[in-house]
Amino acid sequence: MRQRLCFTICCLLASLSWRGVHATEPLQSVVARLTAPPVITAQSGFSAQLLVPPGQLYDPLVMLPVGQVMWLNDDGGQEDDKGSRLLAVDARGGIRVLADIGKLLPSVGYDIAPAGFGAYGGQVFSLAQPKVAMEGALANHIIQRIEPARDYASSVFCTLPEVGPKKIAGFGLDARFGPPGSPFANR
Repeated sequence: MRQRLCFTICCLLASLSWRGVHATEPLQSVVARLTAPPVITAQSGFSAQLLVPPGQLYDPLVMLPVGQVMWLNDDGGQEDDKGSRLLAVDARGGIRVLADIGKLLPSVGYDIAPAGFGAYGGQVFSLAQPKVAMEGALANHIIQRIEPARDYASSVFCTLPEVGPKKIAGFGLDARFGPPGSPFANR
């Protein structure tokens, strides 16, 4: 009886492990389909081409023109207690990582401080979650200071004040300095 039970368990384990090997095939097919470059068809009089292939970005949010490139904050990915990237995308779709995952808190909006912002002129200020994942989204957001001259080192500049019935200033999206010449310039 004992031998029969052992034989049955061994057969069951063998069949489960055999099914596991073949179960990865549909997953690989799904991943290949999701990361396949899309077919782009432009309307008459227009042309279009794919600049950044699928799988290069997690969750791109805000574009900001800086010189000949567009800076883009990419909210996604996670390394320890950090989770966001700052990228530069050129006109040909080339991506250069300015601040990789592991350097920034999850950034949802950002801007470059104008020269009139004093010693902070040229530094990046971002509206960010204080922690990764939903826990950070539900907490008071922070203003994160990012220093391009110091390899995009980041630090918490301030925490937003509590607001509303739940006392949480969270789920923000954008952070910009006022336009030059306006009452909000350099603020």
